[in-house]
This record gives sequence, structure tokens and C-alpha cells, in this order.
Amino acid sequence: MAKNRYIGDYPVIGIRPCIDGRRGPLKVRESLEDQTMGMAKAVKKLYEENLRYSNGEPVKVIIADTTIGRVAEAAACEAKFRKEGVAITLSVTPCWCYGSETMDMNPLTIKGVWGLNATERPGAVYLASVLATYAQKGLPAFGIYGRDVQDADDTNIPDDVLEKLLRFGRAAVAAASMRDKSYLQIGSQCMGIGGSIINQEFFEEYLGMRVESVDEVEILRRMEEHIYNEDEYQKALAWIKKYAKQGFDKNPDFVKKSDEQKEKDWEFTAKMAVIIEDLYQGNPNLPEGCEEESVGHNAICGGFQGQRQWTDHWPNCDFPEAILNTSFDWNGAREPFTLATENDTLNGVGMMFMNLLTNRAQMFADVRTYWSADAVKRVTGYEIEGKAKEADGFIFGTPVYYAHPSGRILSFLDRVFYSSGKVFSYKPAAAVAVARRGGTSASLDVLNKYFGISQMPTVGSTYWNMVHGANGQDALKDERLRLILTVSMQSLVKVSSCESAQVKECVEQADVVVVEDPEIL
Repeated sequence: MAKNRYIGDYPVIGIRPCIDGRRGPLKVRESLEDQTMGMAKAVKKLYEENLRYSNGEPVKVIIADTTIGRVAEAAACEAKFRKEGVAITLSVTPCWCYGSETMDMNPLTIKGVWGLNATERPGAVYLASVLATYAQKGLPAFGIYGRDVQDADDTNIPDDVLEKLLRFGRAAVAAASMRDKSYLQIGSQCMGIGGSIINQEFFEEYLGMRVESVDEVEILRRMEEHIYNEDEYQKALAWIKKYAKQGFDKNPDFVKKSDEQKEKDWEFTAKMAVIIEDLYQGNPNLPEGCEEESVGHNAICGGFQGQRQWTDHWPNCDFPEAILNTSFDWNGAREPFTLATENDTLNGVGMMFMNLLTNRAQMFADVRTYWSADAVKRVTGYEIEGKAKEADGFIFGTPVYYAHPSGRILSFLDRVFYSSGKVFSYKPAAAVAVARRGGTSASLDVLNKYFGISQMPTVGSTYWNMVHGANGQDALKDERLRLILTVSMQSLVKVSSCESAQVKECVEQADVVVVEDPEIL
């Protein structure tokens, strides 16, 4: 099991199986016990298999000892959850329940509610009711609900509900993991960058974090007074010399450093990296007499000012920032240390969010300017190439939203046709629109207009390329539709197999790129 480098335990998720509390001769509650507890167990399994803490360890999930139908059972659940360190609760139910009696009233937990949308019991009614009660009491809660009605005995979690459950779980674990941790700024404002002006209220009130500040001179003090672990430093330096390849020095001769100076800079840089780690998490292996420095700042995120006073005199922090943000170092695989360049606190927070949500290392990146394909070729002589240039034809597909193509594919087409329109010239294209009922004609008209201004032949079929159905299975059952799309694709291949400038022999096989909107699948 990976080490938890933070003070305190990781947040636990608690599942609250809520149930209709009515008993009596109809045995309403008794008839729902298995289904309700089954929902809780299914979510527990889903979370344990798919969610991870920041160190890669699977999340801990517990379930209330009994279903929750009345206030006494809600109180018993709360008592258990407090002992177990639950920071996140998900109430699940297939039925109506007494809202104010069964709801999670703890003001400190992150709350979600999944109300089953089924044929027999109004779990969705409870969801609406309890969410209104949460709003009335000023307690934030997230509602989870399926698009389509399920059979009452269907124990599968629908795909849309599964995705909502995972999104809630990931976000809740990320938010709970930030609590009581620190943002550590090493230095202060940098070169007038607004993002490096730290907003303590944002960190404290919105994220539940602390803000810790250390002057950059603390790194120099620890170097000069040998407040670091010598064995760790030597291990880091040896690893850096072996794997960190020094690149081309493009500085003019009058400012270039000698090999001896560069060697000292690498030693300086290695010390910076191990010292910043110590500042983040502490180090029990510091020399005797350094007990105060050994405790660290319990930092989950931070930034290093650098520019300009530091970097005009000392080696910059580029390498320590790069290696700390990765998921490995001289000790092997480990949790990344989110460290923002130039103490850009806002960029650092974005990196922290993505690290916690994806369990992947993040890089510090800022967008400097836009380079068109023509600009890249003019400046560098390199011509940007990709599948579009090599392809002989194109198929663009979109779902229909409000009688219009999806915003995702329109954004993509706007960008690609504006920046690289010449790549598409004289190449045939076909469009496909998918809808439950109407809007396909209007959507096809929008997509076809891209072809019309790019010298692209538009390929048709024996009918328009329209797909109708509530889901993918409906579309596959339509034999006439499959024939229409088959003829359209055959036409595309036939047209794309001949050169547009002059009639020549057809190529043996056309290379067709299918551009699909992910939301179609």
C-alpha cells in the first residue's frame, strides 16, 4: 500500500441505503430491504474498483449497518460514519422515503443522492423532495437520476447513472482531500502576474485549505546550514546525472557557463528539489537539531516565485518543478508534488484539481500564441501533417441537439476548417445526423456548408444520411437506413479513389478518415 504523506486520514465514502419506513400489514419496508441494500452494495463495488486516492490507493467505502427508514436509523448511521472518518455520503434509494428523517444532516459532509428511476416505486420522487429539503436548509447536495425508466427488478446501473456516480465520487474525493491541507507559496508575487497574487479567502473559504508562505531565502538557509538529508541528496544527484541529459546551450559565449559551473548548478538544483519536498511533507530524517524543519507544511499544492530576483542570481527552479510534478523520481513511483512555476497560484490550483480528479501527473502550461499551419511552415519550414492531409475522403457525424449539430463538433469544425481548410480541398465528404425524432435535415444543412466553402464534393446516397432512434440498437434495426449509409460510403470511396484534377486510373484502395463526434457512440 502506498504511503499517505499528508497529516490525517484519507476521506472515507459512506453509503446510506434509504428506505420507505412504513411496515404494517402490507410490509412495504420489508419488500424493499434487499433492493435497497443491493443498490448500496453495487455503488460500493463501483467506487472501490474505479476510484483512487491521490497516492493510488483504492478509496475506502462503508455502508450503514441497516437501511435508513426513520430518524433513529439515520442517527445510528451518523454515529458509525463519524467513527470511521466519513467525509462523503451518498444516499441511495429505489423508493419513497421520509425525507427530513432519512437525510444526511451533517453540515460538514459532501452529499449526493441517487434516486432510482424505476417502474414500480417513486425513488425519483424522494430525490426531488429531499433535494428541495436540502435547499431549504441551506445544505448543498448533488442529485443523481437516470434518464430512462428501469424495470423494478433490474439490478444493473445504467450507463448514464454510472457516469454520474463516478463523477460525483471523483469530485467529492478531490474536494475532501484538499481540506485542511496547505498551499505553500515559496516567495511571493512574480513579475506582475495576477495569478501569483495569492487570494487567501479563496483557499480558506472555498477550498477549505490553509495558506503557508515561506521566503525563498529559506532554501538557501537550508543549503548553507545543511538542513537536508545527505543520503537523499546524493541519491537524487546520482539519479539526475544518469538520466537528466543536458541539452544544447544556446547562450552567447560571453554568458555561457563552464562545465565546472554547470556541475555546481546541477548540485544546487538537486538540493533545491529535495529541500522543496521537505518543505511540502516534512522529513523525519533531517540532521539532529532540525526538529522544527522536519515537520513540513502539509502542502498538497504550492508554487515557487523564482523570477526575477532569484533567477537573475541563482539557478532557476525549472528542473525541480518538472521532476516534482511527475509521478516518479530517484525513489521510484510516487504521488506528484503539484508545484506551480512563478508561484502562479491559479495555475497551481488547476493542476491540483486535475491531479486529484484524474490521478495523473500534471504539467504547468500557459498558452502564448496561436500558430497557424502557414505560420509554422513560414517560420520553421516544417509543414504540419496529419490524418487529414493523408486522407482521401471524410465522414462527419453529429447527434442532434435542439434541431442543431452538437456544439462540440461545430467548435472542432470551425477551428480545423479555419486553420487548415486547404487540406480538405477537392476531397469528397459525407455528413451523418443522428436524432430521436426531428432536426436531422437542419443539422445536415449546417455540416454540408463546411464542404461548400472548401471546394469539397458532397457525397450523397439514395436518401439523406439520417439516423433515427432512442439508442444505438434502434438504429441498427433499421435495414433501410443501413442500406442508405452503405451506398453513401460506397459513393464516398468511389469518388475519393479518383484524382480530382484529371481522370486517371483509380487507386487500389482509398484511405477514408471517419471523424466522429464522441457523443454519437
